[in-house]
Amino acid sequence: SLPAVDEDAVMVEAPVRPVGGGRNRAQTTLTEAQVEALKRRKLAVRPDIKPPPRGLRLIDPAIESSAAAGAGSLPGDDMPDDFYEVTADDLRALALASSAETRSDAPPLKTKAMRELEALQAMREYDHTLIRVRLLGGLMLQAAFHPQEAVSSVLAEVRACLCPAVQALPCYLFVTPPRTTLDPSISLAAAQLTPAATLVLGWERPLPAALAAAAPHTLLAPHALELLEAARHGAAAAEEVAPAYPAARGARLPAAKPDAAPGIAAVPSSAPAGASVGASRGGGADGEKKLPKWLKR
Repeated sequence: SLPAVDEDAVMVEAPVRPVGGGRNRAQTTLTEAQVEALKRRKLAVRPDIKPPPRGLRLIDPAIESSAAAGAGSLPGDDMPDDFYEVTADDLRALALASSAETRSDAPPLKTKAMRELEALQAMREYDHTLIRVRLLGGLMLQAAFHPQEAVSSVLAEVRACLCPAVQALPCYLFVTPPRTTLDPSISLAAAQLTPAATLVLGWERPLPAALAAAAPHTLLAPHALELLEAARHGAAAAEEVAPAYPAARGARLPAAKPDAAPGIAAVPSSAPAGASVGASRGGGADGEKKLPKWLKR
């Protein structure tokens, strides 16, 4: 006969092991640890970071476009040659992309952490980023920020340039297209606003009729209005020198003469008039190509 079962006995279950013998979810892989370390170094907001000189400017796009048309060039055309230089990180990213497309066999499977690690490793680092914000009436505010400053720092700079009646209104920043509202708590690098970006100031509620009908310059703070008037009269638009277009950290900048404008490579004094900087390899001083010795007879 079967033994009697004690109904008051406590039954203890053996621990169930995860299917497939997976690792504990509390543990992290080496790749995930590398991803977190790179995020902290490149993307995290750093309140202790020293911000670059703001180089604050207030720009009237109508005046700037007419001045650029008269000069025969557009803003940003004088970017340093290093901006267009292909770096080792660019080549590595291109090689990874092309190898995945041209391989006859199936590409290796990659986890989300592996893809994030590759993207973070290929990400360029900049000392500053140029941010433009479109204000009321089309006016533009331009200033320099560290990539690891928070988006809220840009919003604070914008608010400081507005009159008190407008400062009290709830606002936010967004980019377009597509229209994406920026999280004020993340860094500019995490929001992909490097090395330069144009943002738009938005309002959570429609502006009062009196403010919406007012002239744009009347909604500026006194110091911002002075900067706008200085720009309109062709004077220096900022107390500090406007920052140059950001160059990737560690990049080689073109050599320039002491009297040359920042960011513009100087033509060597020994080169004849009309000679270009970085002539073709093997070219002579007069721009003609030299024949190799084995081709001469």
